[in-house]
Amino acid sequence: MDAQVTINFAGGVASTNLVQVILGQAVLALESVRGALADVVGFTNMTVHPGQVTFAAPTGGAFAGTLALTLSWSGEDPTVTLDNLVPAAHGGPATVSWPTATGLETQVLTPGNALTLSGIVAD
Repeated sequence: MDAQVTINFAGGVASTNLVQVILGQAVLALESVRGALADVVGFTNMTVHPGQVTFAAPTGGAFAGTLALTLSWSGEDPTVTLDNLVPAAHGGPATVSWPTATGLETQVLTPGNALTLSGIVAD
């Protein structure tokens, strides 16, 4: 199954020079035209791997924008972990949105904690 999930960065700050979005129980559908699309400011380089997206960024640099990922999974609901990005004094938390049978679900991504995309459905 494939579905697009969207991560919105609302002004978080890089706590190290490498910010990561790590997937569990899923991989990026890199064969898809929409495998990984970024409209994010605040990073100098982005690397896309099957199980993660990494951003090279200056420590203390602010992130703002959107990262759209097409996930491919089977079995258990996938997880998303955001590492090394903390909320800024004037920014908001990062959120992730995914399709479910009852509509779009949106949750806050707490850095370092895997968030299960409960009830995700193919889109």
